[in-house]
Amino acid sequence: MPKEKIIGTTSRLAGILLILATIPHVTLGTAEILQGIKLGDIRTSMVPIIKNIWVFSSVMLPLSGIWVLFLVKDLKRLDRRAWWQAIFVGFTYVASGIAAIVWSGIQIHLVLFVLIGLLLFIPMLVWAGSFSSRNNKNH
Repeated sequence: MPKEKIIGTTSRLAGILLILATIPHVTLGTAEILQGIKLGDIRTSMVPIIKNIWVFSSVMLPLSGIWVLFLVKDLKRLDRRAWWQAIFVGFTYVASGIAAIVWSGIQIHLVLFVLIGLLLFIPMLVWAGSFSSRNNKNH
């Protein structure tokens, strides 16, 4: 299979998985947050902060998936600017997932975010030298 097809497929899959991850995040996760608030597991003074963090993460998760889907076309064209963006998104999911695991222990959703990040990140590393800037393609 040509590298462009692999890159397109893995990045498309990563974007879709990030968008789909929003469903359990918003449904199950919100229920857990609200239960923690109701039972007093979350200190009263922290409730507004936790709610704000939760709303923000609920928006950013699908947004990052949509962003990756917008990059697919340029990634398949081996565009260097799209490569940098995919590197940053993939690395951020890998690094933040690992950091969260180290900080709070292994949890399935954190492992899945690391795997989604790797799905995007690894092909970018494997074929890093294949990506070039648009200016170089015109010469």
